[in-house]
This record gives sequence, structure tokens and C-alpha cells, in this order.
Amino acid sequence: MRREFGSRGPSRLATFRRKIELFAGTALGIRLNLAVLGYRLPNWDRGVSRPTLTWVGIWHEELAQFREVTMKNIYVALAMTALVSPALAQSAPAHDPSVHPVIRNFSELTWEKTNPEQGDNSPEVAILNVNPKTKASELLIRTPKDYHVPKHWHSANETLTVIRGTFVVAHEGSDKRVELNVGSYIYMPAKMVHEGWTKSEGAMYLVTVDAAWDIIWVN
Repeated sequence: MRREFGSRGPSRLATFRRKIELFAGTALGIRLNLAVLGYRLPNWDRGVSRPTLTWVGIWHEELAQFREVTMKNIYVALAMTALVSPALAQSAPAHDPSVHPVIRNFSELTWEKTNPEQGDNSPEVAILNVNPKTKASELLIRTPKDYHVPKHWHSANETLTVIRGTFVVAHEGSDKRVELNVGSYIYMPAKMVHEGWTKSEGAMYLVTVDAAWDIIWVN
């Protein structure tokens, strides 16, 4: 086999020197990075004009120191986590034992007529819940088809959410009638006069008031 001497690659000595320089650069980089992190390291790089085999030993020494410091930091972090975690955990809040959950099945609701004198053509109301302290109430109202709810007002602020049919509402200060379909919502301030209408399918809606529920009819 013919060998061209002029095309030989780098000698083994040159390759060895290059590896030593790479080791030296890596060790110096680690030292500089650790110094930035605040670790105190020996000034082993001062006065060295060129890499020697001692770089390898120093590099191992620095790596061991780095590993030791890192493990200590990990242990400290784990210990702090163990101390802080119980403090972050929250216990179940205590509730007023006099207050109980309220569950109402629709088929078991008790309905009362809002206008008994109208007989079967009267809207009906079912009280879902009344706060024993504030008297705030939630109730369902179902209104017959093609019915006009006369002008009236409430002592409390009222919300209304349509859950069946269509409900048309108007209030004082505006001549506009607003048609509310299923899922529609309205807020009516306390003592604001308003009225409503249903269409051919009637309507049922959820009403909430932030105080005792009442109806004051306007003649």
C-alpha cells in the first residue's frame, strides 16, 4: 500500500496535546461558572502558561467539589420543602352547622298561585330556598300561555332567568319590550316597576331576590 507522507494527518503527539487543551478549557470553564455562582475555588489557573497533565487532576478535583456543593444544595432544598409543604396545605374550612344544603326535586315542589282569584289561569310559584338570616330567596314561577303579568315591583333586587318558553318584559323608563327566550337573564333593581307577557307556550323562569320576596301590584 502506497502512503503519501505529505497527506498524513496530525501526529499522535499533536492529537494528545489537543485533547489536553480541551480538558484544560473544560476545567477552566467549570471554574469560571462556579465562581459566578459564588463558589470559592483555588487559583490553580494562575501562572500556568500552557496545559499540562496536572489540568486533568485539577479538573477532577473541581468536579468533585462541584458535586459536593450541588448535593448539599439539593439536601437543603428537600429539607425546606418538607418544612414548607405542611404550612401550604389547607384544612377543610369550618362551616356554620346551622346551615344545611338544600335539594329540591322538581316533581316534589309545592306550587302556590300568585293570583288565587284567577283560578287555573293564575301563575304559580314554588319557593326553592330562603336564607334564614337575610331572607334572600330563590324560586320558580310558571306562567300560563298568553298571560299578562300586570305592573308591579319588589322590595328587593330581582334576577330572572328563563328556563322554558318565552317571556316578554318591559320596565318603567322605557317603552321597549324585550323578548327573552330560554337561557336569557334580566336584573331588575328594587322598587322598579315592570310587567311581563307570555306567548302561546307559556313560560317558566328562575327568580332570585336578595331579601324577602314580595309583589306589590301597581293599580
